Amino acid sequence: MMAAGFDEQLGESPEEWIEQLSSSLAVAIAPDSWRPSTELQQDDFQVCAISEVWQKTGYIRIDGQARPGYRLRLVLRDELGIRDDLSNKLLGLKRAELAGVLSGNKQPPPLGAMLFSDIGRGSTLYETPNYESGAVSKYLPVPLSGMFGSAQVSTVNKKASLYELACAIGALRPLARRETSIKEGE
Repeated sequence: MMAAGFDEQLGESPEEWIEQLSSSLAVAIAPDSWRPSTELQQDDFQVCAISEVWQKTGYIRIDGQARPGYRLRLVLRDELGIRDDLSNKLLGLKRAELAGVLSGNKQPPPLGAMLFSDIGRGSTLYETPNYESGAVSKYLPVPLSGMFGSAQVSTVNKKASLYELACAIGALRPLARRETSIKEGE
């Protein structure tokens, strides 16, 4: 659980703090309603932007689908947290490659990579230009191409969905050759 607050000594007023909070607030949705909430992981949630708030009624409109039974969380999108998340995902990719090597199931090395990032990321989120492409290049030192879009297609729980405020990375690898032995005379 994260606690947030404003500090008048730092020159923040409650109005400035509320403005900062409202521009970083999003809703995370977990469509897996049959699992206990204690078993849900970060990857089980799809982050959706809040598009409208009606203060009189307490309703919010999100840029995503929420149905009865879905789990919802209010989350803060901050640069440091998103940087850490991206680094952890890229480190997980390298760990999976190493595990494959150690288990004898080595994948062919990537020839290139594709990066698809939401327009809500990039310079509107990071203070560093080209941050995501730079981070991907550190973990995958191959030619990189990509684009910004309004949503990315990915899977959660083996179900394809559109994800906003996300970044999708694909490593392009050659098909692994199957070694077959040919007996003489066959």
